[in-house]
Amino acid sequence: MRARVGVLALCLVACAPEAPPAPAEPGYQTAQALAEAVLVAARDEGGVRVQLDLAGNGSGRCGVRTSDFAASCAVALAGSGEVSYVLSGDGIFVRIPALKADKAWVRVDPEDQRSALSRAMAQVAVRVWDSADVRKALPEAARIVERVEEGVGGVPAVRYTVHGDAGGKPVVTRLWVDERDRVLRSEARTSVTGGEPVEVVATYLDWGEPVDVVPPPAEQVAALPR
Repeated sequence: MRARVGVLALCLVACAPEAPPAPAEPGYQTAQALAEAVLVAARDEGGVRVQLDLAGNGSGRCGVRTSDFAASCAVALAGSGEVSYVLSGDGIFVRIPALKADKAWVRVDPEDQRSALSRAMAQVAVRVWDSADVRKALPEAARIVERVEEGVGGVPAVRYTVHGDAGGKPVVTRLWVDERDRVLRSEARTSVTGGEPVEVVATYLDWGEPVDVVPPPAEQVAALPR
């Protein structure tokens, strides 16, 4: 009798159906793998248009030529008029509305040691560009803490939550990436010591559409006062 009970118990254990495996999380497992896929997709597409919400401090729009990551941006900061930027291999150019129309551009450099004005204007341009640049959304030390399927405007996508660092400040980024590894939307929330976190939202539109990025001709570039 005891033998029969033992055999029956073994059968119940051995014959019980296995629990179904937990569903695999979608998308890429590491920020590095995601960054590589996003970069390849962006270069293949050649161009994208980006709308920026600069954390209540203004708004902007950029046309980005993703084959070489040159950009033409227009930004309206709170309390000021619209300023245009061109960032390319030829340098960083800023169009200042107060200058004469035929010579309204200046060339600036974030490393210019002779002009604090040039450095300050260039740093603003770089911050705007960084907000639109998909490469900056996933820094080298970033790590993915969540991956879920969540579409954008009816387009299937995976939403990644990524923890990273920007200049020593913690950054939490949420990134929506479609089935072709194209970024559709990003939200970057940066901690600020003694203040409220700053959030910048970028929406990526018209992937694959041609984007012209043309630096101003030399005769339209004025000398920046030092």
